[in-house]
Amino acid sequence: EWVPSTPKHVLLYDAFGWQPPVFVHLTVFLSKHGGKMSKRDSATALLEFRDLGYLSEAIVNSIALLGWNPKTEEEFFTIQELIERFDLTMLNTANPIFDTEKLNWMNQQYMRALTTEKLLERMQVLAETAEHYTNDYKRFVGWFNAQSTPRQLSLWEHLRERCKTLLEVAQSTTFDLPAYETEKLVWKKSDRAKTIEILNALVPELENIPEADYSVAVLDPHIREWIARKGWGNGDVLWPMRFALSGAMQSPSPFELAELLGKTETVRRLQHALQLLSLK
Repeated sequence: EWVPSTPKHVLLYDAFGWQPPVFVHLTVFLSKHGGKMSKRDSATALLEFRDLGYLSEAIVNSIALLGWNPKTEEEFFTIQELIERFDLTMLNTANPIFDTEKLNWMNQQYMRALTTEKLLERMQVLAETAEHYTNDYKRFVGWFNAQSTPRQLSLWEHLRERCKTLLEVAQSTTFDLPAYETEKLVWKKSDRAKTIEILNALVPELENIPEADYSVAVLDPHIREWIARKGWGNGDVLWPMRFALSGAMQSPSPFELAELLGKTETVRRLQHALQLLSLK
């Protein structure tokens, strides 16, 4: 969009007796609707993306591929590789569309490569420098630091598979009781009385499992075997368990949630669900 005004710029250089530079006009990033990027579309400032939990390497990599074509199938480049391979003849001539879905995917790939130590380093920086969501990041750092090393490894293994940004990771560990409609605790093929009976049996069963065993690897086979012994259907038990823990119609499995929340919070949420069901 600067092309029409370039002759004026050249005349200004001539008027001052300066040597004009070589002008390179880059394409304009478009929104998914086809117009120029604006606040209505998404974050448009780099610091906004930082606060939202995007890694700097994912941002650089993603933007580089919007304006430049490596002429290969490669998608991931380090800063040094981009510097070494940059060539003006490889710039795109068409206005690229900024695709947040592609950015989310790329960011998740970079996140998966982080160790738990590097994860904490990134979160700590955000807790100190982010203009927004600082409490989410601070809470995560404090909570994650308090976990044992094996539990940190297990938690991160699950979180990085379903979270696309560091903010999603931080907010997934919020331990406020979820608000939901009580009726949704009941599995579609069950009823309130049976759900109360099941949760009354499930709570002590989960209380008997040591805190150190609150992992998907232990909880999944243990609870499924317990369900089979009781003669109940998986949906009768796992639906109210998952919904009580998440408060959402769609969420990770109840065992992933239990591992993330830990024993005390898992039991607290199930007891809360029982209280709600027993009020009517």
